[in-house]
Amino acid sequence: EQPDVVFKNEIILEVLDVYGNSKMFSTVKSINSQSFNELGMPLVKLNKFDTNADGLIDSFNLHLEFRSSPQDIRNIKVIGTFDYSLRKLLQIEMIGLLQIDISTPNGAS
Repeated sequence: EQPDVVFKNEIILEVLDVYGNSKMFSTVKSINSQSFNELGMPLVKLNKFDTNADGLIDSFNLHLEFRSSPQDIRNIKVIGTFDYSLRKLLQIEMIGLLQIDISTPNGAS
């Protein structure tokens, strides 16, 4: 059985620059209100793909854009949440955690 996966549109984004400065942004307002080094609102696009047309998402493409000099970026971290459920053979409902950690020693593009 293929699970039903729904991205919850809750992310935390952290960017580390060449000078060691860290800035962050979250779609969760209570997290943003506690941040002293806010990144500013990025453009967040999430594309969903159902390649076999069964009504269930097969893959996601997360696209992020934010204001910064790409050559100064050294690391990008993203944490997000998603709902995961099975309904046929076994009934399960879970919340999953997504973590992306990208090092860019020569800068981003």
